Amino acid sequence: MQLNKGFYKWGWGIIEGCTNGCDYCYARKKIEKRGRDFTKPVFRTYLLNEPFKVKPSRIFVNHLGDIMCVPDNWVNEIINVCRKLPEHTFIFMTKTPQKYANFEFSDNCILGVTIESPDKWWRAEMMNGNRQMCSVEPILGDFTGYDFSQFEFVVVGSLIENNTHEFYDTVKHEKIYYTR
Repeated sequence: MQLNKGFYKWGWGIIEGCTNGCDYCYARKKIEKRGRDFTKPVFRTYLLNEPFKVKPSRIFVNHLGDIMCVPDNWVNEIINVCRKLPEHTFIFMTKTPQKYANFEFSDNCILGVTIESPDKWWRAEMMNGNRQMCSVEPILGDFTGYDFSQFEFVVVGSLIENNTHEFYDTVKHEKIYYTR
């Protein structure tokens, strides 16, 4: 697992890859540098025991892909690990939150959604149940007037290439993490 100083302590990386095809994806660039095809998600089963090796902390399950772009049995195997470790908090992330309804997450799971621009706000409306968080990364528009109060916390970040902080102040929430 990878140590981090932001909104999570450990990046699990159990899933690598995604089928969303976003041009600005930082994870795709990272994986393709390793010579892998990011559009073909990989389940790194050899990492299933990693969360058992660390002290209680917040763990980002899929920081290198979209958890809902993979077969259901992969997700269920990951959820089973989460159930066995109630002392940890596990963060899941997707751009297709409607698929969360297909699974039974334990109480120590935070379901995350990426909403990079106001025209994707419908994703927030698809969220229900469980603990929730929102990632506005990269921030690609003005979120003035949008209500983020349903989320436990919000993460805001810019495009890595230009590191502009335009629109940062348009996301309002009592607990915001800025990534860049």
